[in-house]
Amino acid sequence: MDRATRAVFTGTFQEASDGTDPSERMQKDMCAGYVLFNCADLKIEVTTAASFADSGARDPYDPEERRMKKDFGSRFDCPGGNDIVTVRAAATISRFFPFLDLTRRPVGRGRQLIMSTAVFKAEPYADGRCQ
Repeated sequence: MDRATRAVFTGTFQEASDGTDPSERMQKDMCAGYVLFNCADLKIEVTTAASFADSGARDPYDPEERRMKKDFGSRFDCPGGNDIVTVRAAATISRFFPFLDLTRRPVGRGRQLIMSTAVFKAEPYADGRCQ
């Protein structure tokens, strides 16, 4: 998460645009190296706002269905310089000890949802393109 959000923060993510889906590129950045989950399960949303008060991230968990929301990961607002950016990543992982429900977000039998969120003001770089 740190590596991928830093690239958005500095504008290098936008500068490296190669015409592919930005969510897939960010997923690839987040999964570079060793990870403790299946990268195919990783969903990412990037949103922008005019102020920190207006920023926010959707909750990826559907408590009624006890799974990740079907439409989570479908939003990617391409950040520009000085934008307030929210990046939320969520993935499902195996829960090896079912009695240790640390997140209160069970996803089916023996799995749970984990997520990470970063909110920041991007550096004042020139607006780029994400795709």
